[in-house]
Amino acid sequence: MSSCKFTWYNLPNKIKDKIEPYKDVLSKEAKNIYYFNLPNKLNTLYKELSEIKPECAIDYVKFIWFNLPNKVKALCELVDCEEPTPYNFDFEATDWASGGITDEASFISFLEGQGATDVVVTDFSLVDGRLQCNLSFDGIEGIYFSGIGITSVKVLNFSNLQGLDLRNNNISTIENLENLVNLTYLDLGNNQISTIENLENLVNLTTLYLRNNNISTIENLETLVNLTHLGLSENQINEIDENLQLSTNLFYIDLTQNNFTTSDYTTAEAWATSQPAFTNPCEIYFTGNPDSPIGTNFEAIMNTKNATLIY
Repeated sequence: MSSCKFTWYNLPNKIKDKIEPYKDVLSKEAKNIYYFNLPNKLNTLYKELSEIKPECAIDYVKFIWFNLPNKVKALCELVDCEEPTPYNFDFEATDWASGGITDEASFISFLEGQGATDVVVTDFSLVDGRLQCNLSFDGIEGIYFSGIGITSVKVLNFSNLQGLDLRNNNISTIENLENLVNLTYLDLGNNQISTIENLENLVNLTTLYLRNNNISTIENLETLVNLTHLGLSENQINEIDENLQLSTNLFYIDLTQNNFTTSDYTTAEAWATSQPAFTNPCEIYFTGNPDSPIGTNFEAIMNTKNATLIY
């Protein structure tokens, strides 16, 4: 690591030497360093380097003329920073302690309590509600993290994981599950999700539960071709994307306690018409919606698709 000590003498050229490894990815404005308006140029440079090396960046750095050579140290340290080895487990939560997780040992015990064996944890960090580590285990095919205030799944990189239960948390966005290519069971019930999205890679999923969220439209499920169970009860759903084609393997869809009215069933006829017939008899539950689908043209169309509507 080179020195991060600077003086006024030849400062622009010294900075240019320091950022040489990044000259091909920086904008012309950021790397065109000279004394005129130097603090503003350094602010631009630091912002761009922060985007290149986000794990090393300080949230806010502002360069001014006063004591500038010493302040340039922050820029130098950003350039020299070695980004951490990527974790395969990275979650944010508000209440890990409610699950008995306060340190590495208790995290291992938590997993062992679910039947995991040969648990190995390295690079463990639990700071301000963010739990990061590299994790491996045997003995169980699923992970269960319920009711510990999870707000974000930043990384979950286990290609062999088959089950994931994240119900009763504070998740608002489905994200960073793309590496779970062998997942068959996913429960995201009792969260704050408003949009079904980012599930494209979960082609082996057979069971998806999203009950008691804030979803209004059934959409973005085309790639889940092996889905057999879809739970969407206790949302605000009153619309089905007319371009959506649900898995023909489905035999259970739960839409109880949503917002379907008679006019919504009429609108849903376009989807029902284009939906391929289900391979096996599919039961679709509408109990607890404002209006019943029984006797509607929507029901008649769905009956031709091997579906029975229940109210």
